[in-house]
Amino acid sequence: MIVHSCTRALVRETERPLPLPESFRRTIVRTDCGPGNIIVPSGVTARGVQEGGHPVLIDWQCPGLGDPVEDLANFTSPAIQILYGLDPLDDAHVDAFLTAYGDDETVARFHRLRRPYHVRLAAYCAYRRRTLRHDQPETAALYSTALDAELDLLARLSW
Repeated sequence: MIVHSCTRALVRETERPLPLPESFRRTIVRTDCGPGNIIVPSGVTARGVQEGGHPVLIDWQCPGLGDPVEDLANFTSPAIQILYGLDPLDDAHVDAFLTAYGDDETVARFHRLRRPYHVRLAAYCAYRRRTLRHDQPETAALYSTALDAELDLLARLSW
């Protein structure tokens, strides 16, 4: 169980009541949106159409119907960025990403719901660190670094 891998402070975070979801239009979400799942095509496709260089989400193995805030939280997660071999996004890059997203209502909801999503990501990192520590210590160490970054973000976010 994931909670057994968490520190007491993180367990307390998971026990806080979540903000009640507002009414919103559910949409298809990728559910594990990270930088390794985005490509920016260029040039001409097989059909002869110019791509235009817009980012495209790929590798849709676990999509669902839900709140796009989940994908925003995953992409902006310092842990996810680290797990993909990148530095966490700084506040300016997160703001630029959210501005480019172009849906003010979803971005406002993201700001209200961000913390619980990052608590969930931190708990997942703690779980993976624990379950991989014997068989894959290097990967467990990466999850430990990712967990620390996620906890640092949580320390800056308010409820």
